Amino acid sequence: MKKAIVVLVEWREQKRAENYSLGLNYIHAAIVASGNISHTLITNEKDIEKICESISSIKPDIVGLKLYDETAEVVFKISSYLKDLLPQSLIVVGGHTATLNASLILNQEKSIDLVSNGEGEETFVELCEIVKNAGDLSKCKGITYRHIDGEIYANAKRDNIENLDQLTLPDSKIFLDTNSKFLVYAISTSRGCIGNCYFCVVNHVYELNGKKQWRGMSPKKIIREINNICRENPDKKLFIKFLDSSIENPNPKTKERIIEIIDGIEQMDYKIKFSFFSRAESWSEKDANLILRMKNAGLYKIYLGFDESIKRYSIRETTEKMICEENVKANNLFKSNNIKITGYLIIFQPFITLKQLVAVAQFIDKIDMSYSPDVWTQEVILFSDTSLFHDVVAAGLLLGTTDNGYSYAYAFEDGRVGALKNKICEIKTLASYQAIRNTILKIELELEELELSEIDDEIQVIINEYKTKIGYEYSYLGEKQKELFISAIDNASRDSSLHIYKDIIRRWGRLMAEAQKRLEIIWLRNRVFLLRKGVIKNGEGE
Repeated sequence: MKKAIVVLVEWREQKRAENYSLGLNYIHAAIVASGNISHTLITNEKDIEKICESISSIKPDIVGLKLYDETAEVVFKISSYLKDLLPQSLIVVGGHTATLNASLILNQEKSIDLVSNGEGEETFVELCEIVKNAGDLSKCKGITYRHIDGEIYANAKRDNIENLDQLTLPDSKIFLDTNSKFLVYAISTSRGCIGNCYFCVVNHVYELNGKKQWRGMSPKKIIREINNICRENPDKKLFIKFLDSSIENPNPKTKERIIEIIDGIEQMDYKIKFSFFSRAESWSEKDANLILRMKNAGLYKIYLGFDESIKRYSIRETTEKMICEENVKANNLFKSNNIKITGYLIIFQPFITLKQLVAVAQFIDKIDMSYSPDVWTQEVILFSDTSLFHDVVAAGLLLGTTDNGYSYAYAFEDGRVGALKNKICEIKTLASYQAIRNTILKIELELEELELSEIDDEIQVIINEYKTKIGYEYSYLGEKQKELFISAIDNASRDSSLHIYKDIIRRWGRLMAEAQKRLEIIWLRNRVFLLRKGVIKNGEGE
């Protein structure tokens, strides 16, 4: 029987630590389970011709390209080049950005044949049957495509996959680095979201008939899969990344589903480490025992959203809700259990005031995020049909679409905030900004690896000293960045001249450069020690 050949591609601007693309990996697993052939290519190769020749050599019937708004230009170049090499192949783009802008994308790039809307597993399996049997695209649900007459047609929506227990999960070999003693496995145990975040558009991807569509794997299925991965990789230490939008869905108050998952992990024969995403608003003192249980079961890191919400807030309340004392307490609950926290928040949105920006700066310091240069430049991306979009339109602040047309530009209610944001974001153009970001990422990855390692007491003392030194540098950098940020706010409130902004950016750049050099020296000395003691091998952590 003829098999369809598919190549799934994600292009990334920069190399990342993870070598997987979970959405593509689930589609790949579904294609293989259906009896067809799939290859996955994740690349940051800048030579488009080289990428396309590699894909062309496989002679695929279908090429699936994952598209983000920031990668659209390169994805279009790949598509155009591929269409010349593979004129008979079906070129498909997918992902949230593609789903929300399907017709626009097809109008922008004629080499793209269709857009896969929403969840892609069943759609790609059906497309395999269509290309094998010269079938009719008009019968395939969940796609928007260019008809032979040149017009763009949108087929009926495909139902979301209701029972996630039936999903074929990605092969653990996809996540395997043979040079590492760890296996970092990613799993999405649910789809959809019950949130009402003012800036978020994800529910428009998953909603059906106007209703939110949250679905989750059963805890038994999750634990069974984790046990299977452990058995398949007995010589690896397993680290699970739960990539659900918020692990506490669908019951953020009672958390029955989390409790069932933790029950299962506690009963496993294997010891694992794991991390997950959550909302700060979902946690309080009443969860202290559960947090301790999660820590003992292997939770070592949480990605905590501070401006995410289940309740729908008015735009005037969102900043106050984000920086509330309850969120600080939630942060401290995890911190007090030595659980690493990576926080997410948006500073600049069209209605924020200068006074609120000062309070945000103080909040960032309280939750120990001030060391990160990224946090001081976070601005909201405006998508259509979000609650923020409607507020922006009602206030007359909409400027039109951005260059690619996938999101919207906006003005600020207080023009001084807009001017401040533009000046602060100039730090992103500095070489020292990218350099310190890379150094911090390298340090965080190494600390992650050390967290998973079995280390004797003597070496642990040195590592603790290393962490203390890094913590001191982070604290100093954070305090100085906060001071510069507040100085810029003060400058904006007094409508001072632009030369003061320039001085602030110059000082900020020097601060980052000096901090980066000190952090590199501390990292290198620790690395030499770890190599000498055999804790890490040469080549790891680069």
